[in-house]
Amino acid sequence: MDSDFADLRANAERLHVGYCRYLNHLQQDGPVMGTGDRLTIHLDHEVILLSDSYEGSNWATQVEVLLHCASCEETLEVFVASDDIIGLNPHTYDLLEPHVDHDVLLTHSARTDADDQSHTQNGVISLVCVTCNTDSRIPKHLWSHETSDWFEDLWLKI
Repeated sequence: MDSDFADLRANAERLHVGYCRYLNHLQQDGPVMGTGDRLTIHLDHEVILLSDSYEGSNWATQVEVLLHCASCEETLEVFVASDDIIGLNPHTYDLLEPHVDHDVLLTHSARTDADDQSHTQNGVISLVCVTCNTDSRIPKHLWSHETSDWFEDLWLKI
C-alpha cells in the first residue's frame, strides 16, 4: 500500500513541476502544447482504450473509443465513430476499436539531430498494442504524433 501511495505522490510531484515549468513557458509567450506533447505527459502511466456509447442529442447512439490514463484518472482523447470527429484523425476510431481492452502503452522516441546538423527530427510519442504482438514480438504500432522541440527540454528533463 505504501508503494502505491509513493508512486501517486511521485507522479503528482512530477506533474506539478512540469505544469509550473509550462506555465512559466506560456508567460514568456511560448507556444501551447500540441497533441503529441499532451500525450507525452502520460508516458510511463497506465493507459487503456475503453469503449463507450451514449444517446446523442438527436436520439442516435454515439459510439466512442476513449484513450484513458488510469494513473491520472483522465480521458486523454476521444475518437468517435461518425462524421463528427473529435480527436486525431477520422480513421483513428476504426484503427483503435479492435484494440479496446488490450494492453496498450505510450512509447517515446527522443529528438534526433541529422548528421549534417541542418535538420532536427522532433521526438515522437506512439501508442502501441502489446497484446497484438507480431511474429517478431514487437508491439503493434497504432499511431504516432510528433512532440514539439521545446517540449522535450521543458517536460521530459524533470
